[in-house]
Amino acid sequence: MPSSISHYGVDFDGNGKIDLRNSPIDAIGSIAHYLVEHGWETSMPIVFPVTLSTDTSVENRWQAFIGQGLEATYSLDHLMAAGVVPEMAPPADMYFGLLVLQNGQNSNEY
Repeated sequence: MPSSISHYGVDFDGNGKIDLRNSPIDAIGSIAHYLVEHGWETSMPIVFPVTLSTDTSVENRWQAFIGQGLEATYSLDHLMAAGVVPEMAPPADMYFGLLVLQNGQNSNEY
């Protein structure tokens, strides 16, 4: 969003302009600025990879969490009840979202 660029964009390469399309340095610096402004702590990961359960009792219930935006609004228990299985142990007291990362010819990541 243009307002996000003006608020969170950073001229991280020091060339006098914020260029998120052509300067990977500005883009990465701006993402870091955005995350810090939204409470990210340097000791915390920003993603927790998951797999999807093959348990037929929860089959495809996880799909309801896809496309809900970037806001972390779901408890770990809520996601796990829908068949989302963390690959590492995330903090149970945080809220999460579920994103699908499409990898072209490779399998999707969640």
